[in-house]
Amino acid sequence: MWQFKKSVVLVMNAADRFARHVLWIGVIDSETMERVVREIGDLFKEDAEKSVTLILSSSGGSLDVAIAFHDLVRHTLNWSDQLEIHVAGEASSAAITVLMAADTRSSAPHSLFLFHPIKRHYFENMSMSSEELKEEARVIDAKFEKVLNIWASQMRTHEKEESVCIARKLCFDRATVSHEDMFELDFLTG
Repeated sequence: MWQFKKSVVLVMNAADRFARHVLWIGVIDSETMERVVREIGDLFKEDAEKSVTLILSSSGGSLDVAIAFHDLVRHTLNWSDQLEIHVAGEASSAAITVLMAADTRSSAPHSLFLFHPIKRHYFENMSMSSEELKEEARVIDAKFEKVLNIWASQMRTHEKEESVCIARKLCFDRATVSHEDMFELDFLTG
């Protein structure tokens, strides 16, 4: 009888502990982003003074969605100081831009982070003129620079120009970075 009561108390305590957590597990896409933003917004409506933790585990997805989430959290809704993002497992590719939306960023000790240059996936049987290809390359380069600047703006221990160089090197090296190194590079804050 006592054991049962003890386990009920433990479950209730765990529920309380995770009451202000939102999960983003899987691909970075617009459908998931809409759900995550809605759930975070609901928690802030319940109590605007308490922080919310986003648990992130993603190998990436749409960079456009990641940039939209970042800009929405930091500049439109102004949640960056009350939203904490914690990586559990992996935050790679576009998920790194999602991570940078919050002022408080952390990860589990065994989490990994994969960087790479931006690439575009094309559909089979798609044809483009040389001018269209050149324009597509300009768009990709502009997005890459935007992402580097997003990351660098949160890497506070380095000058912005140095931070952009660090981020660019990580991408071109296709670096897989540990929790400890992400903290040292200033991608994680705690």
